[in-house]
Amino acid sequence: MSAVQRWMQCSFGVLAMSAGLALAAPIPTEQLPEPIATRQNLFSIPFRIDRPQDPAAAPVEVHLYVSEDQGAAWHLAGKTDPQRSSVTFRAPHDGEYWFSIRTMDRQGRLRPDQNAAPELRVVVDTIPPRLELSASRASSGEITANWQTVDPNLKP
Repeated sequence: MSAVQRWMQCSFGVLAMSAGLALAAPIPTEQLPEPIATRQNLFSIPFRIDRPQDPAAAPVEVHLYVSEDQGAAWHLAGKTDPQRSSVTFRAPHDGEYWFSIRTMDRQGRLRPDQNAAPELRVVVDTIPPRLELSASRASSGEITANWQTVDPNLKP
């Protein structure tokens, strides 16, 4: 099981996270969640919705919002029933994606109603690492091999 698959099984644990149409100001880097790199372009984002105190605020839909431009703009990427535990996302291309979850109540209000902040960052990288290998033999007969791996998301 890959690290991404293990992560996908972990709780994304949201109460109904924020996602507006745009951020008022850039989010400081230290406040952003750590990005998770994956080679998969189709994955499920797990969530958990806590029951609200007021039954009128009970969610009838869960909305997944995505930003491909580091929070400058957010787009609805999917909807699901609150009884489910995840929503599926297909990345149209490689890149960094920010995710935010909101819920819709019976009156059609999205909660929370404040501006977007990412709860999850995923870097989709479907390009395999490049391995460069060279070998040479010295006049003494000793063989030396050198290798280099090139991948921006490679973890040693």
